[in-house]
Amino acid sequence: ADVTVLSEAIEFGDYRLDNADLHALVQNGVMTADRVKGNLFGGPVNGHAVIRADGQPTLRTNIVLSALDVARAVKAVSGQDLAGGKLNMHVDFGASGLSPADLVSSLTGRGDMRISGLDVKKGGGGTALAGVIGLVSAVNQLGGLSAGGSGDGLADVGLSFDIQDGVATSNDFSLTSQLGSGSGAGRVDLAAWAIDFTGNMTVEANLLTTLLSKGRVGRQEIPFTLKGALDKPSVNLGIKPASGQTAPAVDSLQQMMQQVLPGILPSQPKPQPAPAPQPAPTDGTLAPPPPQQGTQQPSQPKAPLTPEQMIKQLMQGM
Repeated sequence: ADVTVLSEAIEFGDYRLDNADLHALVQNGVMTADRVKGNLFGGPVNGHAVIRADGQPTLRTNIVLSALDVARAVKAVSGQDLAGGKLNMHVDFGASGLSPADLVSSLTGRGDMRISGLDVKKGGGGTALAGVIGLVSAVNQLGGLSAGGSGDGLADVGLSFDIQDGVATSNDFSLTSQLGSGSGAGRVDLAAWAIDFTGNMTVEANLLTTLLSKGRVGRQEIPFTLKGALDKPSVNLGIKPASGQTAPAVDSLQQMMQQVLPGILPSQPKPQPAPAPQPAPTDGTLAPPPPQQGTQQPSQPKAPLTPEQMIKQLMQGM
């Protein structure tokens, strides 16, 4: 066969290839797709592939994605408006197997990914970029006590990786922003859908990092870990106090501040337990009414303080 496909769009699940231009030759059970072009989430796609159906099915492909719109891609996959930016990716890999699981677990090849102007609006799961988005969100909060999205927290992210038996390994993960920069290494097990990365961030000095480091002034080195499900990993930060020892990793600013500033931050309201019911009498008489707590209406519990409110109250007390 000699097949050419020109289409306004081709959709597969959450993915839509606009202005599709495909050409493939099929001969003796081997399909050679020498032209795969189109636009994926606003960015051009170019690639080619060879698929063999004789014996055990095998796949070999080379794909280049340019200027993919991160906001459109993340929202299409997760249904949430988590981040913006532009993504460039190049992957060259092969696989073989009789099922999708076999193909994924046999993936072998290499690739690289770069995200420029990553503008994180909030952390969240549902996408393979959840770890990167969560890390940038945490650094934004630590550096500026904001959730990002204002332009000051824009970040550039990059890494190259090798894939062997479905496991992608990288030793040159890098993240750069106005609030800090860092590097790391780790692996992504595609068959298990799991990520395990560790590294260090260097964050510019501010009030919060000075407090967390117990008076140490200057740029603060912060270890980080990304671990768990690829689309919903835990993002943990640890602070190195002035002594040089690393404090236990915590996954939120509130936990971090309560850990290093015990007894200083305002205490959080705790819900009051409901009164225990009176046991029913066994002699047939009516149970006595519950004790009255006064005629005033019970006050509504206060909402937990945000890190920003904690810092403001702490500064007022000082």
